[in-house]
Amino acid sequence: PLTPYPIEFVLQSTFATLKASDFKQLETITLLNQILPKYLEILETITYPPSLGILLNIFQLLIRQAPLPIFLENDFLVKLLTCCLTLLTKFGRSDQNSVKTGTGTELSAEVFKLIAYLLETLPEEGNSSDARPFFLTKYEISVIMRYSTEDLLNKKMSRKQNAFKILGILLDKRVDKFLRKTEQLSLSGNGNEQNGDDQLEEDLSVKNFHDIFKEVLELAINSNLEIVRNQSKKLFIRYINIEHIIRLKHVNNYMAILLDNSNFFKLDSGRITAAEILSEMPEKCYIQNESLLFTVSSMLVKS
Repeated sequence: PLTPYPIEFVLQSTFATLKASDFKQLETITLLNQILPKYLEILETITYPPSLGILLNIFQLLIRQAPLPIFLENDFLVKLLTCCLTLLTKFGRSDQNSVKTGTGTELSAEVFKLIAYLLETLPEEGNSSDARPFFLTKYEISVIMRYSTEDLLNKKMSRKQNAFKILGILLDKRVDKFLRKTEQLSLSGNGNEQNGDDQLEEDLSVKNFHDIFKEVLELAINSNLEIVRNQSKKLFIRYINIEHIIRLKHVNNYMAILLDNSNFFKLDSGRITAAEILSEMPEKCYIQNESLLFTVSSMLVKS
């Protein structure tokens, strides 16, 4: 039977056609490039969840597979990202009474998936003609971090996987550099150059970015699921070894936490994970620090 929502029928037909396309015909690429701005307008105004779900699937498919010239335009990608964040804020990430698409998936999950594809596509620095010098604003970063934290702590494995993917992309894009740069400019503009590093550490956007990796470390040690411990461990090791991402004293704080609690982990596997993380910590932590070397060596032998 025909749907009472004609646009849903059109989107379903379009999606089915696109899934069967190889995107090698110039005519197809040209046509899609022309109609995509219109699809973005629909995404910004449509409210019916099943139609929204199909439209999100269309954008996901095209970003992954279609070499459209419009995907090289940062301004278009930023508009699409802004729209996704608006949808995410509107529909939330609730486990109970969550809004479903026509295929039964959570609408917010489809939004999050598209956000991940967009973050991978957008470059760290825009062109001089772009509306933004960086692909995210501080507010948008805060929204993404808030929902990533919720997903990271959610019991559903699919939600945790979303968080791992998004956080990995943010590390690759060096969002921490952008946050520090914007705060340094803010401090400079307010005439607070003195004690800049200390004030910078107190900024909530910078602090929240690093705090989420404390949660990642906690999962690496205390999760009762091996897949969660392994993914958390890999993500934390990747984070802690990025050059200049945090100051040495904070790296040492992480090491102190691992060492101080090495005998009190909930699981034996947590102790092993702690030892593995310690063995992968930045080399600068061990330089001229014989006591730390001895302690870590002893722990590795016990493990």
